[in-house]
Amino acid sequence: MNVKSPFLVFKTLSPTANPSRVAVFVSTSDMTSAPASAPQNVSAYMTPKLAETKLAEFISLGRQNLFATAVHAGMVETAIFTKAGADASQLPMDTGFIFPLVQLPAHFIVWLSSPEVAVLNGRSVWANCDVEELKAQADTIQSGQLMTVGTYGWPFPNV
Repeated sequence: MNVKSPFLVFKTLSPTANPSRVAVFVSTSDMTSAPASAPQNVSAYMTPKLAETKLAEFISLGRQNLFATAVHAGMVETAIFTKAGADASQLPMDTGFIFPLVQLPAHFIVWLSSPEVAVLNGRSVWANCDVEELKAQADTIQSGQLMTVGTYGWPFPNV
């Protein structure tokens, strides 16, 4: 997994995007909320995910007909998850309690193609975010750096 793949998809397909419609670029890559110490032994996996999240933010700038976001599709305990040293009891796991595991991210990503999510352009979201809460916080999300990745504050306190 690397940042080159989603970049090449964007570079190849964006010139053909219909200017009167919205093309959706969704990178299912966001692992930025997990501290580096949480899932051990996955630095080679998480570092490009962080870069993809920033790539979605840059893609969203100045392109009215493109919608780009980084989506974390959820955490499911698998053999590789455990082998990497992750502890399901310490992380927000998807249990399939409300939806079967694959349906929640599938429905969420389809929802991202709707016009009501424009405020999430360039943002980082999780498939298990509360949709109604996201809509209610639209002004807060749009007016600041919420749900983006960066070192905010000094030396650019007003950016």
